[in-house]
Amino acid sequence: MRAALIALSMFVSALAAAPAAEAQQGTPKAEGKPSKAAVERWKSLSEAQKQRLRETRRAFQKLPKAERERIRRRYAHFRARSSAERQSLRDQYSAFRRLPARERRAIRQNFVRYKKLSKAHRERLRKALKRMTKMTPAQRLRFLHKLQRWRDLSPRQREEVKARVRKQIRQNRTKAQ
Repeated sequence: MRAALIALSMFVSALAAAPAAEAQQGTPKAEGKPSKAAVERWKSLSEAQKQRLRETRRAFQKLPKAERERIRRRYAHFRARSSAERQSLRDQYSAFRRLPARERRAIRQNFVRYKKLSKAHRERLRKALKRMTKMTPAQRLRFLHKLQRWRDLSPRQREEVKARVRKQIRQNRTKAQ
């Protein structure tokens, strides 16, 4: 995951510089010549920045083709976002990078766990989180306290609670009829 993030950041840097680098090297890009803005961006960079971008581009070219394509798709998806959304993503990424390594690792592990969930389970989780955002802070605190109490139960105790809840639901249904 870390390698993918590094590769993505390298690619974003490389893509930002690629048209300008091609302009500087005199090589046309696939869609035609680089834009005037790209050439100007390239000229405005220091020699150290230009060298870093060249190295980043070479590193990107060394990635397997499938990985390069995956990164290109993700970058295209990023570029399709509005300017405000892109800035928000950059801010989130910066905030993530400022977290302690232990917290970043926990977030990555939770994300991997999330991706392994079935689509139905992910959808239920999204709905639950959406409901949580509508809670007041006090309600959210009570919910999280109950959740922690649930987690502290042994598997046997959880089964007992589930059985009691099912029984209450059945009783309520029979009373309603």
